[in-house]
Amino acid sequence: MQVTERTEAGARVVVLSGEADLDSVDPLRAVLQDAAAHADPLVLDLSEVSFADSTMINVLLLAHGELGVRLRLASPSEFVRRLFALTGLEGVLPLYDGVAQAVGADPVAGP
Repeated sequence: MQVTERTEAGARVVVLSGEADLDSVDPLRAVLQDAAAHADPLVLDLSEVSFADSTMINVLLLAHGELGVRLRLASPSEFVRRLFALTGLEGVLPLYDGVAQAVGADPVAGP
């Protein structure tokens, strides 16, 4: 998994690309652990994730418990969208259609 970062309208935007599984999820864990020490929103752009397994789901669920409304998932790839639908996570994790929507989201109202 590759991780690239930028700041957009006060939010930290992290683009994840490639596979997110047991062998490759450590960069995501590092980003999420670092985000816990900051107050700004964290938007994960999932548009370039080609594969993910239960490891990524578990990491995201743990981060959601820690970061709450500051964690925003955006632009899910077709694979990620299907994975979330199959696991029932669409209503659990904050999933936005696009990065701009996630960056500008009202944390109280949600997606």
